[in-house]
Amino acid sequence: MTVCTPLSAEAKKCKKKVKCAHPKAKIVKPKRIAAPVSSSDEETQGRLRTLENKIKKLEESAFSEPAKDLTHSTIPQSFVSPGNPKSSVKLSGQINRFIAYRDNGNQSRVEHLDSSASSSRVNITGLSNINSKFQIQAVLETELTDGVQSAASEADIGSAPIGSAYGDTSPIVRNRRIEAVFKHDHFGTLFVGKGHTASDGVSEVGFSGTTGISNESEAPGNLGGFRFYNKTLRTSVNQRIASDAFRNMDGLQRANRIRYDSPSFKGVIIGLTHTNGDQSDQSIKYACRFGKTKVGAAIAHTYQPFSTVTVNNVSYSRSHHTYHGSFAIYNNGFSFGAAGGIEKYRLKTAVKQPKRKPATFWFMKAGYQTKLINCGKTAFAVDFGYFKANTLLETNINLANNERAKSYALTIVQNFDSAGAEVYFSARNYHFEQPFASYKDAIVVLVGTRVKF
Repeated sequence: MTVCTPLSAEAKKCKKKVKCAHPKAKIVKPKRIAAPVSSSDEETQGRLRTLENKIKKLEESAFSEPAKDLTHSTIPQSFVSPGNPKSSVKLSGQINRFIAYRDNGNQSRVEHLDSSASSSRVNITGLSNINSKFQIQAVLETELTDGVQSAASEADIGSAPIGSAYGDTSPIVRNRRIEAVFKHDHFGTLFVGKGHTASDGVSEVGFSGTTGISNESEAPGNLGGFRFYNKTLRTSVNQRIASDAFRNMDGLQRANRIRYDSPSFKGVIIGLTHTNGDQSDQSIKYACRFGKTKVGAAIAHTYQPFSTVTVNNVSYSRSHHTYHGSFAIYNNGFSFGAAGGIEKYRLKTAVKQPKRKPATFWFMKAGYQTKLINCGKTAFAVDFGYFKANTLLETNINLANNERAKSYALTIVQNFDSAGAEVYFSARNYHFEQPFASYKDAIVVLVGTRVKF
């Protein structure tokens, strides 16, 4: 139907005549007013939208295979709850085990050992806040292994316990940390109890990504718990232990102590420690980032007062000062680190003894990390270390003063980020020299895994 207004040009052209009831009236279309929607209608529309979404998901799933990976919904919830309702509890830990082929030039064996560079352990940490800037922690960390560790003196080749189905032949349960920690944003951190000293880790600054099997300057870690074979005497009995000849002088390590760390000032932290036995240390640590470049450095001094030792059936007192440090840089997957130290001795004895020369070491490590597979980064590293007069277990000071040791290694670590796991490979050569004797080189090759939780 066509509506024409009289006297309009369009009406004259219209071939079909249409009568208009009111010639001068204009037809106005009324505005549509939306009817109010009742709550029942809103519920109906919501159900329709939900149904449409479900149909859409079903249609999409018809053309795709459902994922079989472990999702967060299938991971069991934590069962840890605090006894103090005003605090929280965190349970964590790791298992680090490997299979090692070790050969000292005379004897070889395939053995199953627990890591010493990063041992199997369980950690419980309680956290509470006095205010937004002041936190208190209670830390209990226990090391758990079912056999000898790889760097222990009794872990000579072939001495690892066999074990049984009913009991452990040589269990190791050792408390790494039992401490209270008071941390304030402006006043620093106070540690009370057993734990890391300020100098611990100062020789091991690095970004190689291989610490699960090889700390940044620790050549004997995981690998050195065997004795060198003396070709001259044709024996390894009572000969030098590899882990003693390759010390990286990494401070006082863990001890019963009181420790204070200053707050960070432009990346610089100063640490002080006093331990049982009147030992003490001081450290300066630095970390920063310049764009994609990371830099870390640390230096420390440790003092160990006089203690009684016996050399050639003669008792004497020995004290020593140790100065050590390390530096590392990382950029775009490439890393480089270096460490070094010197240890000076002072002897007191009723019988005149030769002067003990200072022990020294230096170490270099170069690495590269890249993502060869989607599950995580792959880290490659090579290192070389040189150690001079390094032993603390001297039975002959003349020999100890002239000992030399070298070590080099290749390490590969594959990370599985979603599982908190690593699989690693390492091959290391050890060379040891002593006056009036010749020793065979030792070789260690191992594969293992570290799984964190």
